[in-house]
Amino acid sequence: MRPKQFVFGRTIYFDSIYMTNSTNDHQSDTSTADSMLGRIKKSVYKPDYLLLFILLAYFCLGYLLMPYYKYDLTADGVSYISIAQKYLNGNYSEAVNTYWSPLFSWLLVPFLPLSESPLISVRLLSLAIGFITLLSIRRLASRFSLSALAKHGLTIGLLPVILYGSLAMITPDLLMLCILALYLSVMFDMDYRRDKSKGRVCGVLGALAYLTKSYGFPFFIVHFIVFNVIHYYQGTATSEKQVVLKNLASGLIIFLLISGSWIFVISSKYNHFTISTSGSYNLALMARDSSLPELHLQLIDPANSNATSVWEEPSRAPVGTWNPLASMSAFKFYAKRVLTNIRRTYFYAMANSLFLNSIILFTVLFCLQFKRSRKADPLLFCVVTAIIYSSGYILIFVMPRYLWIVFTLFTIVGYYYIDLLNRKGVLGKTSTTAMLFVFCLSCFIPQAYRLTKFRKAGQDVFVLSEKIDSNYGISGKVASDYFWKKMLYLAFHNNYTYFGRTGSYLSDDKLQQTLRAHNIDYYFVWVDSLYNPAGFLSKQKEITGGEIKDLRIFDMKYPR
Repeated sequence: MRPKQFVFGRTIYFDSIYMTNSTNDHQSDTSTADSMLGRIKKSVYKPDYLLLFILLAYFCLGYLLMPYYKYDLTADGVSYISIAQKYLNGNYSEAVNTYWSPLFSWLLVPFLPLSESPLISVRLLSLAIGFITLLSIRRLASRFSLSALAKHGLTIGLLPVILYGSLAMITPDLLMLCILALYLSVMFDMDYRRDKSKGRVCGVLGALAYLTKSYGFPFFIVHFIVFNVIHYYQGTATSEKQVVLKNLASGLIIFLLISGSWIFVISSKYNHFTISTSGSYNLALMARDSSLPELHLQLIDPANSNATSVWEEPSRAPVGTWNPLASMSAFKFYAKRVLTNIRRTYFYAMANSLFLNSIILFTVLFCLQFKRSRKADPLLFCVVTAIIYSSGYILIFVMPRYLWIVFTLFTIVGYYYIDLLNRKGVLGKTSTTAMLFVFCLSCFIPQAYRLTKFRKAGQDVFVLSEKIDSNYGISGKVASDYFWKKMLYLAFHNNYTYFGRTGSYLSDDKLQQTLRAHNIDYYFVWVDSLYNPAGFLSKQKEITGGEIKDLRIFDMKYPR
């Protein structure tokens, strides 16, 4: 195994140090090693000031921009925060969940006491995750032997997307990006064939990926086995092949031990074996041609007595099951959805950088020219990883944040190509710097625009929640006619229990029966055209008196 020395922001390999058993060569090898070590010691303590500045800029921007995103909320974020609060309060039985993976909520627990607002706490956690993610991606980039300037361009270009994931969203996808970048930096390392500890490291990181998002389980199993096969056949010595086999065994054992612990917990709670319910739930949504929880045009009891809504455990919603192979018409419908997901992936990649799709295509064609060439390994690894990782999402549902690791990989490849042209003498120093600058801007500007687009998002809902809470004293069980997400956010801010929306299809008698059956305390009517002055709601007390535009709130406890 090659000895290596880690320097802040870079990895230095002692490629020229070879310790042999030859007595004649021992003194010359020792002097060479001492000379090399002397030079390394001087560089070990030399900090990368530009990297330090970029990381400092990241924290400063995060601090300055946080007030513009402190009200931004997502439906998933409501669930992760609610689950973390249950862990903090010791309510473990209700916190355990088959749909939402636990790691993000676990990490959020120590951050909740730091602020009165959980929305601030979750952003502090996300900023910390973003910091580690930047370093993890730089470690992954070291597998491509990028120049220092290219690494800095990569880091700067990624700042907006990391800040977007930290501030404008509440999602574990940034944590997933961080873990996968570390995992791939190990798998892409040629030392994997010589270091028996790397399999154990991969097993731990794979388990953390599963605990972050359930998709990490099938991805790691497939990816880890495929890459061990690649390393095995590319190994040149018997000892390398033996190390690969040991890494495969130890990695899978550790992964299954850690993942199995959580699988045992959730399977015990629900009395049947399960890895997660998110896959089957989203596949069922695919059949209904919708990915939004707003399709639940019925009132549904929340997951537990302390849940904000059923979205704390979406699999409880009666969406049914679906098998795309059940009939030819179902398969045709499924095939169309898969093609739609492929098109979405293409446009999502273009939204990250105008050059990204060209880079992906060129890399695939480039890899086809090589079979066992070691020089093609990082590019081949990128293509294989992208195919394995994106396939699972393309087969069900795709969103940009799901594919952050794929886009990051090919962004690194873009910088690698520019460096390669420089090393081959095709580009001079000035031209290389100019191309790195242009590519950095192509990654930076689209994400920076997206970041600014969502500033002050959610502030209107928070202001409305404050007005309702201070003027009307609403509490308990609520339902609405429409605007599922807005009502979920109001319920989160004001501690309501939200049962869902009724829609417009219910008759007056059916609406009354539904609201009574669930003991709804307050009914929010957003669509004024649906209000029937002669219906049963006219017998209920409307508490706003027209003070809130486009909203009527009916007290269902005390009819007139």
